[in-house]
Amino acid sequence: MNELQGREAYTLHEQVVVARNSLAVNMVELGRLLYEVRDKKTYEALDYQTFNSYLAMPELGFSQRQAYYLISIYEKMALQMNISPATIAQIGEAKSIIILPHLSEENKQEIIDEAISLSRADLIAKYGKPKKYTEQDEGEIGRLSDYLCDQFTRYKDIPAIIDDSLNLSRKILTYVNRNGKKDS
Repeated sequence: MNELQGREAYTLHEQVVVARNSLAVNMVELGRLLYEVRDKKTYEALDYQTFNSYLAMPELGFSQRQAYYLISIYEKMALQMNISPATIAQIGEAKSIIILPHLSEENKQEIIDEAISLSRADLIAKYGKPKKYTEQDEGEIGRLSDYLCDQFTRYKDIPAIIDDSLNLSRKILTYVNRNGKKDS
C-alpha cells in the first residue's frame, strides 16, 4: 500500500467515525422524542389511535421493537440513571441494548466503562445476548400496552386504574413467563 492509499484510508476512516458519532447522537435524541410522543400521546392529534399505529406511519416505518429499544435506552439510561446523552451516544445503540438489563446505581460506572472500552462481542460474552421479541411478542405486548392506555383514559377514579394496571401487569408477566426467553 502506498502513502496515497494510506492517507485515503485514514480519511475515510475518520469520516466513518464522525458519521457513526452523529448517528449515535441522533439515536439518543430520537429515543427522547419517541418517549415524549408516547407519553404525551401527541400521536392522537395526528389522528392515530395508538402509539403503535403512529410508529407504522409511512414517514416513520419503525418496527415496534426498534422504537421501544430507543425509548428504553433513553428512559433507563438518561432519565432513571442520569447518564448523559453524550455518554449514551458514545456507547451506541447496539451496546446499550446489551447492558440495559444489567444497569443499576451500584454498578453503573463499571458497566459504562466496559461498554465504552469493550467490543459488542465482548459485552455479549459477558452479559449474554439481549432478548429479541418475535413479531407475535411485539403484537401481544403492543395490544396489552394499548389496552392499558385506554383504561387510563376511561377511568376517572384512581382505584379502578390501579386495579386494571395490576391485572394487566399480571397478564404481561404471565405472557412473558409462558413464552420464556427467545434468543436468535
